[in-house]
Amino acid sequence: LLTLMKYFSDNHITPPRNVTAYFTFYEEILHGGSWIPPQPRDLIALDIAPVGPEQTSNEHKATIFAKDSRFPYHLGLKEELMQAADKAGIDYVVDVFTPGYGTDCDPALQAGYDVRHAAVGHGCRATHGYERTHIDSLRQLYGLLKAYILG
Repeated sequence: LLTLMKYFSDNHITPPRNVTAYFTFYEEILHGGSWIPPQPRDLIALDIAPVGPEQTSNEHKATIFAKDSRFPYHLGLKEELMQAADKAGIDYVVDVFTPGYGTDCDPALQAGYDVRHAAVGHGCRATHGYERTHIDSLRQLYGLLKAYILG
């Protein structure tokens, strides 16, 4: 996200979407998204996409989340992300994460925010310790976010 923000700044690009980059520190204890900037239409959380035997996430691809252990993600926003990825030639998968997995979207919804919500991530093996991913997944996630923001 920081690299994407730097790209826009260095190239004097003003995205057609109103974008606020919001960094939380408490996602692990489930209140990172309990406060979000005023009046957002959409909330897109960036998180890891764990790779495992029951997952479709891949450490070489971007992942668009369909559902986590608490909520399904907004269908329309998920489809907009998929369309942006398809149009830009981004290599991605769609995955469902349960049980116990959540993103900053969950506390935002629980706090009563009325937003379209989605989550995207990079494929990652092992979490909460020595996390491993491939640069391909980070590149695909960067491309997905760039394609979506530039819409």
